[in-house]
Amino acid sequence: MYHDSSLGGHGGIQHTIDLIKGKYFFSKLAQKISDYIKSCPACQRRKLTKINTKAGIVAYRTPDSPFQVWQIDIFGPINPISPTGNQYVCTAIDLFSKFVFAEAIPTADTITVSEVLFRMVSQFGVFDTIISDQGSEFISKCFKEVCRLLDINHEYTPSFAHHCLGACERSHRTLAERMTPYIADGKNWQDLLPCILFSMNNTVNASLGYSPFEIVYGRRPNFPLTGHFRQDINTLPNDCHEYVQNLCARLEIIRSEVKEHALTSQIKMVERVNDSLNPLQYAEHDYVYLSKNPTGQGQKLKYRYAGPYIIHKIHSPHMVVLKDPDSHKNAFRILFTLIG
Repeated sequence: MYHDSSLGGHGGIQHTIDLIKGKYFFSKLAQKISDYIKSCPACQRRKLTKINTKAGIVAYRTPDSPFQVWQIDIFGPINPISPTGNQYVCTAIDLFSKFVFAEAIPTADTITVSEVLFRMVSQFGVFDTIISDQGSEFISKCFKEVCRLLDINHEYTPSFAHHCLGACERSHRTLAERMTPYIADGKNWQDLLPCILFSMNNTVNASLGYSPFEIVYGRRPNFPLTGHFRQDINTLPNDCHEYVQNLCARLEIIRSEVKEHALTSQIKMVERVNDSLNPLQYAEHDYVYLSKNPTGQGQKLKYRYAGPYIIHKIHSPHMVVLKDPDSHKNAFRILFTLIG
């Protein structure tokens, strides 16, 4: 009556305690009311929890050198379409140097994306691993076969986990920021794409301390005015062999510092994000609710959690298999069950 009925209105714990204790008293009144309301299915499916129950993040291992591990994704559609009919950009980013590769494409189908992958290999060589989401263009037999023929390990991010392609997502934001002024001026964005990529690859990465161009080539690129400031000829190496030795030594220093800076940055990021999280305790056969985002008309009056579901298998803190879920969101809350 004081909670489930329309007069009770599924009120909160303290509100219900105040209503009941004014008329009644029994042993462990507050505790029993609290347990009852916490176990109310309607309240658990509608009321938001203030406790952050997401699992802690784990940083991806930093590769040992450039062009070993890439992330790949699709940017677009872009409006207006280019004069040659391209409206997407297939982007890839090297996880060691943060070097960005991008190519304008007309459609994001698997054959087109597979051709882009082959052109990446022809430019950077065969790499160890490529990471993508589970878009149809990446999970197709065609793309898988290209990876198999090139002996490339293909890894997928979980569904609805765009943050797992964080490096690509950040490059997309930068690409959009730098393309917008030219598109607004009515210029052909496809013609300017190589220049924008040059600018992005020549920008010093704050967490690494070097630009992607410098990490890959061991020096900063020349600009049109660079020729007016000639290097002293006496400081140049005497022969090609000496130049290669100096370049290798410089690259070794740069890449050693990059690995150190990347590791430090990852540790700080993991600590910062995980510091605000609460340890989530659950086990197989527990009942849980799955978060969902209500859509459509009247979404404010819809349940915010689906379930309850049973935890069928726990592969890791970030991958939990539920029995017959209606959706596949990766955030859930523990079902509070009334005991006794």
